Amino acid sequence: MEELVATRQDHAEDPRKVVLIVEDDFQVRWLASEYLRTVGFRVIEAATADEAIAVLSSRTKVHIIFSDINLAGEVSGHDLARWMAKNYPKVPVLLTSGNEKEWASVETRPMRAFLPKPYALAEIQRRVQEMIARN
Repeated sequence: MEELVATRQDHAEDPRKVVLIVEDDFQVRWLASEYLRTVGFRVIEAATADEAIAVLSSRTKVHIIFSDINLAGEVSGHDLARWMAKNYPKVPVLLTSGNEKEWASVETRPMRAFLPKPYALAEIQRRVQEMIARN
């Protein structure tokens, strides 16, 4: 398992919402993470779905998952979304992909949505805030 990029921040007094970004492309993950930090979110980064599951299994409080569908490793973003629906059904999952074939395969539900790549950074912020507000 690759090293978790960001450290967990479990400070109960911190009112910022926590976004867990799951993206195997370091540059894409870093850019999205830095942008969300600048607009006030706490961000935890994971390069694989297995890393994300490890973070969630450690009881780290997460308000939303923003995950690529096509990830390195055996567990895809779709698999992660299904795992979330079973284990953390109230935590929204925002899936993304640059592969047009993936766009039609996303099962949209109240706690699951899709954002096609390429996306504007401000669109991530808008969609994340929208999904958190629904919860």
